[in-house]
Amino acid sequence: MTAKRVEPPRLPPAERIKTFDEIERTLPAHQAFKEAARCLFCHDAPCNKVCPVEVDVVSFIRKLKTKNFTGAIRVIREGNPLAATCARVCPQASLCEGGCAQSELAEPIAVGALQRFLADEELKKGIAPMVPAPPTGRKVAVVGAGPAGLTCA
Repeated sequence: MTAKRVEPPRLPPAERIKTFDEIERTLPAHQAFKEAARCLFCHDAPCNKVCPVEVDVVSFIRKLKTKNFTGAIRVIREGNPLAATCARVCPQASLCEGGCAQSELAEPIAVGALQRFLADEELKKGIAPMVPAPPTGRKVAVVGAGPAGLTCA
């Protein structure tokens, strides 16, 4: 028997009408570790193949399982500099979670919730997201305000 999927806590409806806070909350640390432990750590992970920004899902979950927060968030940021935003808006159910091999046995790993946990931990702990490159003296123009344009900026 496999462990049941851990779902993020949600703001109760009675409180939602009084605030503009996010409805879905970040997983507490103990639940994030429990969810990470459910991962099968597939060798040829289908979750990695379906991620449009090529985040190494298995690697960041493995690092989270060992409580290596800095390593886990760095794995995410290699493919996705907007980790906190994408953890909230990416349709994981049809992408990485949709490709999760665990879904053959039980429910898929809550990849988005784990990514959100790590991104929020990064903000709380002050983990430096990226080291800026030294200035080159060159200038570029960025057209567009989507994820690619914001990443370049």
